[in-house]
Amino acid sequence: HWKEKKKPICKPQSSSIAPPLSTSSGANGDSAIPGTLPPGSLQCRVTKHPRLNAPTAPHTICDGTNVLFDPSLLGPAKCLRHRPNYMCGGKPSYHHYARGAFKSNCQVVSGEGEPASGSIGLHNFPADHLKDIFDSFAALPTSDDAFQTPNDTVIASAPVTMFVTREKGEHVNMYHTLTDWYMAWQTLRVIHVSPDAVQVILLDNHSPGPLDSFWNKVISRGAPMLRSAEMTSPVLMPRVAWNPPGYSNMLLGKNWNDCQKPMRMMEAFVADVDDAYEGAHSHDLETMKVLFISRRPYVTSHVDHKFVGRQIDNEEEVIKAVKALGDVEVSVVDFAHMKLEEQVHTAAASDIIIGMHGAALAHSLWLPSWGGLVEMGSRK
Repeated sequence: HWKEKKKPICKPQSSSIAPPLSTSSGANGDSAIPGTLPPGSLQCRVTKHPRLNAPTAPHTICDGTNVLFDPSLLGPAKCLRHRPNYMCGGKPSYHHYARGAFKSNCQVVSGEGEPASGSIGLHNFPADHLKDIFDSFAALPTSDDAFQTPNDTVIASAPVTMFVTREKGEHVNMYHTLTDWYMAWQTLRVIHVSPDAVQVILLDNHSPGPLDSFWNKVISRGAPMLRSAEMTSPVLMPRVAWNPPGYSNMLLGKNWNDCQKPMRMMEAFVADVDDAYEGAHSHDLETMKVLFISRRPYVTSHVDHKFVGRQIDNEEEVIKAVKALGDVEVSVVDFAHMKLEEQVHTAAASDIIIGMHGAALAHSLWLPSWGGLVEMGSRK
């Protein structure tokens, strides 16, 4: 659907000739590449999908070529500029972007912004981090010939850079983080890029979390994931993609009236995750492997959840009843104290997952095709 909606936003000048790029430097290196910024481009796929959340519309996937990212033009912020008063508590771990934080030697297409000033129109972007980012995007004004690169500019460490912004606090929630993972995977599919060519850069500065390792394992396989807050030099990126918000994920969609119909894209995503983590399914035909997910308060080095709702008052009785069914092997786990890789392997090796409604049940995605989920809910 997105592929059909692709349109140019910013095109390189027809007379531009790209200078050769040095390949000896990287986002973590010291080599500089002063000179003229090569001709670049920006294209977006813009749609309003009826099954995706209306507040996240328009649903947009963008990528570009020869984009300069300058981390010195980022400043800490509690809220997104174009989405005030939402998820603004705690430390200022979002960023505001000054004009030119993203820059490319391209000219804005008529109807997609202001060619004279080099400003990108914001009508193509939802009121979240994408609108913040492209509000800062500086294209080449019609009166100028070319942008120059800062003296300390380096070249990206991977052929493709993917920028990701996560929601504050929800970056440690398995379900909501899953939506970011899926959108990143889907974006790479749409633009025909393999994760083996990608480096992820986190544009937020949220605290490190127990789910961060997924990015290097599945998405950022061309070079290790970076945090923009740790970058010190401008980076020239031969190709760039911007991850859409996780809230525009089909798992949060509406109007699903055909739940018995397979979700082929999700199945392909799960297969890629299985391959990356080398998850092994049980083929024991005699004993059913039941995984019971316990939901309890916890405090770790990453997360402070002293209060956890929706706990099971008679958990021991429930587990005892399941074990009494016969021909079952019941494992009781608390995922809060397990590394992500171990969580994925544990779920993949199970036949049935049982647990209270909560983010941890997202691990049911890694179950085998014959697997099942028993989801419990509150009495209220």
